[in-house]
Amino acid sequence: MGFFFNAARGASPSKPRAAKKHIPVQTMREMGCKACPFDHAKLVTPKMRPSGTTRPSLYVLGEAPGEEEDTKGEPFVGKSGRLLRSCFDRDFLEDHVRIGNTIRCRPPENRTPETPEIECCRDQVAQDIADTQPLVVVGAGGIPLTWATGLTNITAWRGRTIVAKIGGHVCWYFPILHPSYVLRKQSKYGKSEHELVFEHDLHWIQKNYRRLPEPHFYEASYDTGVTLIEGDGQRDLNKLEDILNRLRDAPSVGVDIETSCLRPYAANAAIYMCSIGTFEDTVAFPVNDPRAWNSSLRRKVEGLLVEFILESRKKVAHHLGFELEWFMYFYGNRIANLTEWEDTMAQAHTIDERIGVLGLGDLTSQYFGFDLKAQSDVDPKRLLEYPIRDGLRYNGMDAKWTQLLYDVQQPIVCTEPELVNEYERKIRLAPALVLTQQKGIGVDKDYARSLQEEMAVEIKGIEAQVMACAEVKKYKQKYGEFLPSSPDHVAKMMDVICDRKEVRKEGGGTTSDEGALSKIPAKEVPSAPLILELRTISKLQSTYIDPVVSGRIIYPDGLIHTKFGSMVAITGRLNSEDPNVQN
Repeated sequence: MGFFFNAARGASPSKPRAAKKHIPVQTMREMGCKACPFDHAKLVTPKMRPSGTTRPSLYVLGEAPGEEEDTKGEPFVGKSGRLLRSCFDRDFLEDHVRIGNTIRCRPPENRTPETPEIECCRDQVAQDIADTQPLVVVGAGGIPLTWATGLTNITAWRGRTIVAKIGGHVCWYFPILHPSYVLRKQSKYGKSEHELVFEHDLHWIQKNYRRLPEPHFYEASYDTGVTLIEGDGQRDLNKLEDILNRLRDAPSVGVDIETSCLRPYAANAAIYMCSIGTFEDTVAFPVNDPRAWNSSLRRKVEGLLVEFILESRKKVAHHLGFELEWFMYFYGNRIANLTEWEDTMAQAHTIDERIGVLGLGDLTSQYFGFDLKAQSDVDPKRLLEYPIRDGLRYNGMDAKWTQLLYDVQQPIVCTEPELVNEYERKIRLAPALVLTQQKGIGVDKDYARSLQEEMAVEIKGIEAQVMACAEVKKYKQKYGEFLPSSPDHVAKMMDVICDRKEVRKEGGGTTSDEGALSKIPAKEVPSAPLILELRTISKLQSTYIDPVVSGRIIYPDGLIHTKFGSMVAITGRLNSEDPNVQN
């Protein structure tokens, strides 16, 4: 007998259904409505056309028509549409805005459009954008963001201008939250943060779209102009010297290094590769890659590198602190003090300080239309496992596109004096932080061991008190083992054994976090404050004491070298990690 049994006894088994044929995406696009599941749907307004001017400055692109849109035959006229339209000046809306969706038919029950529906409609929607030539496509929600750019995560990208090519038309894409999402987040205590963000983004793009620079969408070979020098001998050294001499007077050059590990204080630390250059002319070469040069030539290569850094003009890195830490460690502090540096990550953070899309691949997606990091299969953490040319190509493309990114972002930074001041502050701060990191923190391992022993005794004593509590004994009688360190065990005990409403979440389920346990009176449930105390001491031990005793965070020089960052904390303060010495 099969796993599923026919509900009608004695009925003949039904014939197996034929498997649905997989239709390639390109075929869906070419067939259009003929392949679309909605082609014969019973709708009031099937295949809805966009509305608004045919020469728009802004083209608002939503997900799909809703019930009210289908009834009235026009996009964005329901509750969400009214919120959207209210953010535009009336005259501007009539004269400068066109409104459409990624699909033209209303999905059943207003559900999210699915891939086949989106792809069948794609060419017609893209053609309308190409025909009407908007300066900016304003995309509402995550579906249009992926449709136009291939990117995901609308909350990270909203409010940023992204270059896009739609139906052959190159324009800026400006993602905003979907108005239906904003409506769901409304507050009875005034406008929610989502409403304020939504209004801000639409007012900003309406005011500033004419100030945006001309968008450039790059589709050529991403490594054009990158010369790879593999370090075979004197001839390669001469070639490197010639190229560096050629680049010495360039107004700015991108600089990128590939290293054996993340920090230069480790025992095996080495700069494997370095790339230097402009968008049109970049060289990537090995420095201390064990597969290249001999020891004598390596010293000469390092000499050429240091000489170039000290004598050339602006050097541009992406995340300057990384390059400076390595260069200053191996070649001295003059690397920071006697020459000029720029930082494309600092530029991006100055323009928009939100965290999440500051990587080089993110920024090339935003400004150039492609993810640079997707153009190579090389994992820089395993650099020596790849042919040396593959590693050099990866390295060289980083410097090439970093330099162009600097040229694109710097005019944006220079639009306001406040941005210029903030960017310059970050540049001045980078070498100061590196010097602080290099200084390091001394460690008394004997004292750390004594603290570890004291904490172990304290933890054992608190665990004994927890296990002696009546509620814990009841839990063990009913369920067996109880682990005070297990959030699930603690939540279950508080819910089932102690019947505490404090641990019950609104949407269902339970929690044993500090907020819940701290509300439970010690007189009623003695284990609750004991468990919180146990967690505090255990965390102190595992976070701050054990790594010191084990030596995990101590480098061969016997010091702790934290890593400071000025572009991580939302408040703008410094953050510290590996380890967090500020705590």
